[in-house]
Amino acid sequence: MNSLKNTQEKILELTRGFQLSQCLFTATALGIPDLLKDGAKSCEELAQATQTHAHSLYRLLRVLASTGIVTEIAPQQFEVTAMATCLQQDSPDSLKDFILLRAEQDYLCWKELPYSIKTGKSAFERTFGISRYQYNQQTPQLSERFDKAMSTLARKQKEAILSSYDFSTVDTLVDIGGGQGSLLISILKRYPNINATLFEQAETIQRAQELLEKEHLNERCQTVAGSFFEALPEGKEVYILKHVLHNWDDEQALQILQNCRRVMAVGTKLLVIEGVISEKTAQRSILLDLTLLVSFASGKLRTESELDQLLQAAGFALNRIISTPSDISIVEALAV
Repeated sequence: MNSLKNTQEKILELTRGFQLSQCLFTATALGIPDLLKDGAKSCEELAQATQTHAHSLYRLLRVLASTGIVTEIAPQQFEVTAMATCLQQDSPDSLKDFILLRAEQDYLCWKELPYSIKTGKSAFERTFGISRYQYNQQTPQLSERFDKAMSTLARKQKEAILSSYDFSTVDTLVDIGGGQGSLLISILKRYPNINATLFEQAETIQRAQELLEKEHLNERCQTVAGSFFEALPEGKEVYILKHVLHNWDDEQALQILQNCRRVMAVGTKLLVIEGVISEKTAQRSILLDLTLLVSFASGKLRTESELDQLLQAAGFALNRIISTPSDISIVEALAV
């Protein structure tokens, strides 16, 4: 009987996930962690600052306290914890943009998960009427938030990449679809002998140029606007595709790889950096795979065998797969 009760409680615990995430989304959107940055405040003070109903806000904060995001240090008096600092806008480890992106887009389209499972099509497109890329491009504010959110998540992965792969013998490299240049900036700062090229869409390139100038790296990093479905920069030693292939189906991924191969000399290295499905894959990676279905339909994480087949078809030989301390791997391939 106790075993059955424990099983039932586990199931019920899983069903409460969406409630807790909505509490997190709401508190972040209201700016509660930012308001508590300089010290504790009463629920009345927070309600006045956020223009909310004080007792209702208290009920929300009480839930957040149960998760460890805030602490009730006195009756209806709250302060932040270390967890909450990750939700503050100015924190170097802020996840605020990512959380808001989840709330504004992902949460809405995940209710259409049954549609994606039944049809293999994008729940995002069913919810919003257009693709996720088009939706973000039509709203510059959302596009900027998406880039910031991805850069935040990339910080942890950058250290994992740099600790796992040696770029010391490389003179030139290009990051295809490299966002605002977060990874390239880290590589260039670690390896002063490298000159790089960032290849991205025009609307992202402008923000990348600002970051490169801020880091005084614009002279060592050229920015080129374009699409990886078209012509790519030629003549580099190493080409990087980080979190690119997993957004596309096999036909589109093959086209991207073939476009890379066309501009690469024999023996040139290609680094495909993303999650690789295996028996040891963590739950968050498996959930990412399902997220790619919901968001893009065409996207998916692949197994080592699936990646190997794509690489061979595009004119590459898989050389090795390097595990990192994070949930991504570095798939090193050679142009043949």
